[in-house]
Amino acid sequence: MAILGRSNFNKLITAYLEKFPSNSYTLRNLGDWLGLFITDHPEFTGTKTELCRQMWSFEWAQVLAFDEPGKPALSVDDLMGSDAKKLRLGIQPYITLLHLHWPLDDFTIALKQNALRGQASNAVDSPSQAASRRQIPPPAKYEIFVAMHRLDNELYYKRLDRNAFVLLQHLQNGKTLAGAVAATIRDGDDAGDWTSQIQSWFTAWTEMGWFCKRD
Repeated sequence: MAILGRSNFNKLITAYLEKFPSNSYTLRNLGDWLGLFITDHPEFTGTKTELCRQMWSFEWAQVLAFDEPGKPALSVDDLMGSDAKKLRLGIQPYITLLHLHWPLDDFTIALKQNALRGQASNAVDSPSQAASRRQIPPPAKYEIFVAMHRLDNELYYKRLDRNAFVLLQHLQNGKTLAGAVAATIRDGDDAGDWTSQIQSWFTAWTEMGWFCKRD
């Protein structure tokens, strides 16, 4: 709604619900097809179609991070002594890796802070004050990489640099640890000391419980 405005957003959601009505006792999956619907029906979103589709992917990733089950996490000790040429790591099913062309993490935080400011005040705003508080402009285009995840039952969106994102994608897609590292070094940006950088990433990721056994 913050991107399209209330009227256009209501038109989009009404059309979507007519095509994909709820068929479950829970509303959890109601927005499952909204990204595809936005892509197939740009008449509702106009020049903001891709921004809206990525906003849906960002918000849907939050649903998955909150609801999807977790698996027993692998620690650094679990990985010690493993053959990197054979080891295939699983990524927790509640984690979504997002390549976005707008900083939707910052945009979401700004929207929440704006809403909280409105709720915290008992004063009656003037029309100009109310309009100013409600209107957060859509973000300017800026490429970011984000991992949507949870930790201690709290939802987080963690920014990644491109190399870290590429490495996690390779692991998620089933490459061995050695294969994923080699492909990241080959296709990634120059990271200087790759060994130190990769060790730092793996220490942080294992501490957050991101790795699990692969099915």
